[in-house]
Order: sequence, then structure tokens, then C-alpha cells
Amino acid sequence: MESIAASSMPLLHEAGPRHIASSAWACATLAFLHQPLLTAFSAAARVKISEWLPQPMANPAWAFAQLLVSDAPLFDSIASESLPKIKEFGTQSLSNSSLAFAKLYILNTPLMAAISEEFLNKIEEMESQNLSNMSWAFATLGLSNKPLMESISAAAINKLHGFVKRSHGVRETYEYATNLLSLSWSLAMSMQMTPAIADPLRYHTVLLGKEVDRLAAVQIGQDDMGKLAGCSPNRSGSSG
Repeated sequence: MESIAASSMPLLHEAGPRHIASSAWACATLAFLHQPLLTAFSAAARVKISEWLPQPMANPAWAFAQLLVSDAPLFDSIASESLPKIKEFGTQSLSNSSLAFAKLYILNTPLMAAISEEFLNKIEEMESQNLSNMSWAFATLGLSNKPLMESISAAAINKLHGFVKRSHGVRETYEYATNLLSLSWSLAMSMQMTPAIADPLRYHTVLLGKEVDRLAAVQIGQDDMGKLAGCSPNRSGSSG
């Protein structure tokens, strides 16, 4: 990875937005913290920031946040360029952008207000993780937004009823329960947790926790059976 980073840095000034964004995303996914490369990413991105589309623009912010690297010039540029394009942001870009700024404790009030407005416009399209990430971001940054939190709560409970009616694997169930816990924390920290919200969240979180335990036990049992089958004598050989 070090050699790839060294050979990539001189070429970044020629790279397009998507290449820079995907490279930064790859570094974050691999947990590859290479400060000179990240500095080069930042410089190259800021030079061409006006050419960036919403999705690539959200990726560097997410990547730097995952690596816990705060780059004020980059995040200022991303915020300034995002504001006039915010209506073009998809659900994941809105969620990732808010999460990135919050994870690094970078408070940009105009950007978060714009993200909140557009998030509400698209709330019916949001997945449970988007809802959880947005509520967590606002709670972490200490931003009070009652209409946003109420809408997130309503959307989350609506999706929750649909989720529990279907069968899911252990990983998906665990991730959903984790999102509910994050949402619960966010609502409590934002002083927006009411009994009407708390009761279904509490009930279904416990229910999903038990389901995770059940599914995990089934999976362990299947794995054990597989091991036993692999250790059984082979009786398929022909006699000589």
C-alpha cells in the first residue's frame, strides 16, 4: 500500500473527481491512514471541487471521517459546494455527509440546515441506517431540530413494523437492532424521546435482540453439524 500511495500522489492533480473519491473511499475501507496521501487527496479535490457531483463529493468527507482525519480546508470546500447542489443529493449522500461532519465534530450550521430540509423532502426513501445516521449526527453536534427528529421517529417506527413482519438473517437483524439503539440514543440526547416513541422502540429492540440470539444459536448449530459431517467416516469407497 505504501508503494501504491507513493506512486499515486504525483498523479492526483490529473485525476478526475470520481477517481479521487473512489481512492479516498478505498483507503478508508481498508483503514489505510497515510497522511501525505490524504493531504494530496484534499488538495486535488479542492482544486476541482466545482466539477464534483453530489455522490463523489460525499465520499471524501465520509472517508476522512472514517479515518478520523479532520481537514478544515477540504470540509469547508465541500460544505460551500454542497449548498447550491443539495437538492441533487441522494439519500446516501445526505446521510454520509451529515455523518462525516458530525463524526469529526465539524459544525457547519448552514449545511446541516440544508441537509435537514432535503432529508425531510426524501424521508420516505430513507433506509433505517439513513434515519439512524441523521439523528445521530444532529444529536452529536448538539443541533435541536424537532421537526426532523419527529419525522425520523415516525419513519423509523413505520419501517420497523414492516421489518418485523418478514424473515431476516442474523446479520441483517443485528444491524437493524443496532440502528434502533443508535436512534434511541439520539432521540434521548436531543430531548425528543416521548412515550409514544419510546414504547415501540423498547419493545421491538428487545424483540430483535432475542431474534438475534435465536438466529445465532441456529447458525452455530448448523456449523457444528457441518463439522460433524466433515469428520464422519467416508463409506462411499468401493471394496477392492
